[in-house]
Amino acid sequence: NLSANLPKEVQDAIIAKGVSGLIITAGGSDIAIGMDLAALQEMNRQANGNVNLTVTRMNNATLAGNARAAIGNRPVFDIKANYGSGKQVQNFGAGSVSITIPYTLSANENAGNIQAVYVEANGRVQWLISSVYDGLNGVLRFSTNHFSTYGVGYKQDVPSFADIGTHWAKEDIAFVANRG
Repeated sequence: NLSANLPKEVQDAIIAKGVSGLIITAGGSDIAIGMDLAALQEMNRQANGNVNLTVTRMNNATLAGNARAAIGNRPVFDIKANYGSGKQVQNFGAGSVSITIPYTLSANENAGNIQAVYVEANGRVQWLISSVYDGLNGVLRFSTNHFSTYGVGYKQDVPSFADIGTHWAKEDIAFVANRG
């Protein structure tokens, strides 16, 4: 879990100095949130006050429908930027937010099949095809323009190719095919 307070004065100072980006991590955790200047400006505009960023690990048993099938027992997090009395920053406009979630592959998982998923309120998922699993650091990286519920999904090889079983580029071909 991660929780960070961004007082209005700090937001204003970062924006006034033209800082190109901000990365927030929790001590002892590999969870990280990075925001570019445009995202910081939009957050500041919407909140016009102190903001509390939270990343909370969710109980996978609460997932429904496609989300349960896509995520299984892999990590899923609720990510929020709260301000005022229960209000939330809705989006980051033209800005971009990068998120890093720690994840260790299980023995039967292929790194190319790991993708971030956005879980909608009704349990449907959207696969984030631009996400990437970094096996060297054991993290899933993706970018978004809004906070919500995100998880580590596993997409089975689709389509299956019968002629690449021993080909040197088998993993690369499967990676590209899984991302459409």
